[in-house]
Amino acid sequence: MCAMRKWILLLLLGAATAACEKPLFEESSRESQGNGRPARPAPYVDTLEAGVKVYATSVVFPDSVDWRAGNTRDAKLVLWKDSTPFGSLPAGDRPDPLRHRVLGGHLWTDDTDGNQTTVSCDGEPFFSFPGEELFSGFVVADGHVHTLGQHPGGGFSYRVDGEEVFTSATGVPLGRTLDSDWEGGSLMKDGTDVYFAYRLPVEVQDGVFWEYRVMKGGEPLMMLPAIVGGEMLDIRVLDGMVYRLEQRYERLVLFKGQDILPLLVPTQLKAPRLVVSGGHMRVKVNYDGNWLVFDSAGIYDRYSATLPESYRLYTQRCEARREGIFARALTNTSTGEHLLVVDEEQTPVRFNGYFTGIYIR
Repeated sequence: MCAMRKWILLLLLGAATAACEKPLFEESSRESQGNGRPARPAPYVDTLEAGVKVYATSVVFPDSVDWRAGNTRDAKLVLWKDSTPFGSLPAGDRPDPLRHRVLGGHLWTDDTDGNQTTVSCDGEPFFSFPGEELFSGFVVADGHVHTLGQHPGGGFSYRVDGEEVFTSATGVPLGRTLDSDWEGGSLMKDGTDVYFAYRLPVEVQDGVFWEYRVMKGGEPLMMLPAIVGGEMLDIRVLDGMVYRLEQRYERLVLFKGQDILPLLVPTQLKAPRLVVSGGHMRVKVNYDGNWLVFDSAGIYDRYSATLPESYRLYTQRCEARREGIFARALTNTSTGEHLLVVDEEQTPVRFNGYFTGIYIR
């Protein structure tokens, strides 16, 4: 009977996900329905032509609030599309850039009171589960919401529609919450499958080593022993193949499955990681003020990592490159004159607050 209830719950959540695939909300009044639950916001009618769209998110405060001095009351979370604001949600007095993201043109948020974590889509509660988690991974795949949530005391849980599928008391997920190169953060969507990797501490006589696990959903796919004389930098999956980037004796080494792909790279590299570029897995590094994307065939892409004077990336998610487009959401360090940049086009926007992310769809 319990298994039957679980399948019914998954079917209902799948139907709710389909409902969230409508165009994004706009602000509207909410009236009570006959069943006592609040009505969904009126759908946002997208009149733009089909094609690539650039979304951004920002936290906005009343003009009287000095957020740079630490006052963060009465915040709003504002969603932008193609340099135009078109939706907002209340963000309370403690807005958190780690707790919202844009996927498929929809604004997904999560909130916790310490006892329960609630996930919402376009401002409407979607599901909840007991306990507090901070998501390092969040994707929507095959009609279901997959999350990778870190626990306050250590460890993490992998969930599908709020149902716990896998948990580790001591594991640490690989990947970053605010990752501009992987929209799911620590979670990777490959077709309809979802993958993630994490590391486990292993105590030995000489100290602690880290072993690595690659998971396909809640099932182990690959186990990797601790690296002697090196460091695991990244693990990602593309077309069902596991790629990993290691640093061994001060050299970068790229693995495709068990095969080594030779890399000819300059020295003094910063922030090496794996990215999908041009449909292939490649390596991205910061070198001499530029981002370089390359593989065993050489440099595939190059673009500037330098910021205009008086501007900053408030989070790492405020810069994105996809589909041949380079976009930035730049926060002014001293005034409310911010910038949305898409390739060579710069759009000044004024508001009291800061950008938290930019997304190319």
